[in-house]
Amino acid sequence: MTTALSYAMTTRLGVKIPLVKTSIQGELRDTALETMVTQHYRNDEQETIEAVYTFPLPVGATLLSLEVNLNGETLAGTVVARAEAEAAYEDAITDGDSALMLQQIDEALYTLNIGNLQPGDSAVISIRYIELLRWQQNSLRIMYPTTIGERYGQPAQLGMQPHQVPGADLWVEHRAEFSLEVIGQLASSATTCPSHSLVTRSENERLLLTSPTDGVAMDRDIVVCVERKQSAAASAGYFDPDLEGKWVGWLTVNPQVSHAVKHRNITIVVDCSGSMGGISNEQARVAVREIVENLTPDDTFNIVKFGSDATALFPEAMPGSDKNKTKALHLIADMDADMGGTEIGAALELAYTCAKGMREPGDILLITDGQSYDVESVIHNAELSGCRHFTIGVGTAVAEDMVEGLARVTGGSHEYVSPNENMAEAIVRHVKRGYAARLSNSQITWPIKPEQSIPNIITHAFSGDTLNLFARFASKPEGDATVQQNSVNRPGARTYNCRHTQTRLRTARCRNCGSPGCAQPGRFKRQRMTLKSSTSAFAISCRQTGRATCLSQSATTRTKQLTGPPCGRFRR
Repeated sequence: MTTALSYAMTTRLGVKIPLVKTSIQGELRDTALETMVTQHYRNDEQETIEAVYTFPLPVGATLLSLEVNLNGETLAGTVVARAEAEAAYEDAITDGDSALMLQQIDEALYTLNIGNLQPGDSAVISIRYIELLRWQQNSLRIMYPTTIGERYGQPAQLGMQPHQVPGADLWVEHRAEFSLEVIGQLASSATTCPSHSLVTRSENERLLLTSPTDGVAMDRDIVVCVERKQSAAASAGYFDPDLEGKWVGWLTVNPQVSHAVKHRNITIVVDCSGSMGGISNEQARVAVREIVENLTPDDTFNIVKFGSDATALFPEAMPGSDKNKTKALHLIADMDADMGGTEIGAALELAYTCAKGMREPGDILLITDGQSYDVESVIHNAELSGCRHFTIGVGTAVAEDMVEGLARVTGGSHEYVSPNENMAEAIVRHVKRGYAARLSNSQITWPIKPEQSIPNIITHAFSGDTLNLFARFASKPEGDATVQQNSVNRPGARTYNCRHTQTRLRTARCRNCGSPGCAQPGRFKRQRMTLKSSTSAFAISCRQTGRATCLSQSATTRTKQLTGPPCGRFRR
């Protein structure tokens, strides 16, 4: 599969600007991961240029700050409206001033424009973000995106301009200095890196993973896996005051779901597009074979292959008999990445059609690298389908927004598998999730009545997988919190308790609506920001009110950093 460097900077005409140095530094405390990515570029052209810098963040991550240092001088920002931002940016370029404008393309992709970069100028870009990780059984998977795979379709579907689309180059190699510090009880956990060779050492109850002297290759995402000890706590509750005197509670729960269905209606949708060539296709064949072999005669199933078009094994779902499974295994043996583009939407529509007439709403198990620009419409149609989506992202540069988005909006779950990881374990874990009963009217009871609870209703839960629950209180929320899970066919579900024990989290409420969670992953409204001398901007809009939230302001200095989280997310 061809991939593009995710942290590549080019001119508007596509000329590459030399990348001098890259460093990635991470700090993991419990399930909160904070990361700083710093890249140093230099304009070696003989003329003034406008540079374009496209970079990804993990899905669900919150951008805490973006600092741009031009020749030793740092620019700060204030909030302006989108139209005003674009006008100010263009005026700055016309006047010959340095100017920057950042656009959030989707929930995981950003583009930064830097105008009037003079010959010999250096630009150092520092990106700091935080994300809450989720346990899957005893495994915690950390992924640092360093590549963007070539996507199928029209970039305009994501609102991208031609100059914002990163190009692919297999002949350019960049390396990065990498370090990850694990603090707390996880410092004693077993840690592996299936994607790269790292140096591991323990110091003062801290675990440090670093790159070798020559760094790590940025031709594939960096993946680190942490295995929890059986004695380590899986569920915990934290509370902390926010910046305005209120209290915020964070409950991280690993439920044990006993409600299971006896049979499963599943349609396996397999990506056979060209981007799945090589190791991705091999992994997909292993995954589908494992799933089919574990079907029971009580299950009903179908297989849909897709690329530029889609075909189904059966016209409708069939029982998991030995005869039908044999037909499926023959299909799997001949499966190759030879079907052209990645028309995920058409393939899922075929799967929905084949699933009609099932005894109850079916499940979709999608195996793909997700490399398509048609993200929003695919996810919207999936939400309307009534089918849970269980997705497996395979390969070294998976498009997380597609893989995680489909699972999130349909009450399903997702897994990632890259080369050298234990695929069989991930598949078995994923198949078991599908037998968990759907939930109805499940909720959390906090120690005291919250002013706001996010979410109010728990739509899905799977054994061993983390649920992150939040609430805002007028006073300190000491005591027990109870999470109740009611399945569709068993209204009297079990409950379990997690006690708020330690102060671990600093939070900031949204300055528009007062919510500690209005900016949930994937729910940001697209907003542009512009940085121009001392009157630059950094903005993101509130999901409830639609108004922009200023992260920091400076009208007199050009050296103040952009600080603070976007609308309603966490700060340390």
